[in-house]
Amino acid sequence: MSTILGEVHEMIQKLESNGYIQRPRGVLPEKKPSITTLSFFNADNAITAINPAKIEAIKTILLAATDDYLGLMGRSIKVRIEACNNEVDLRNCISSWHMAMRESKLGRESTSFLMEQIHQTIENKMLDGNANTH
Repeated sequence: MSTILGEVHEMIQKLESNGYIQRPRGVLPEKKPSITTLSFFNADNAITAINPAKIEAIKTILLAATDDYLGLMGRSIKVRIEACNNEVDLRNCISSWHMAMRESKLGRESTSFLMEQIHQTIENKMLDGNANTH
């Protein structure tokens, strides 16, 4: 049971350090983290801007998975994904999409793979920085 708690704690720290979640105000971490964690609202100031081509590539991944795995239950998420046009909106959409996928019976197994694709896209591994790349 303690290994599960350790894995959950590690996952929370990773989500927090990547800017997908933040601690509620007034709640301090149990241990002082060895890496600097950013609150979600400050993450866009510290992370280099995601170019429009990358935003579109990530939106394509999110929309395809929403259609494939979430069906009608993902309709509101799909509308939000289609409307997002900046990093903050995109991170909010990724967070909502990720939780919905984890909760879905069909999408649960594909979520980790798709999140890895999203992270690779952001880190220039799947799409270079040029907006003209297709």
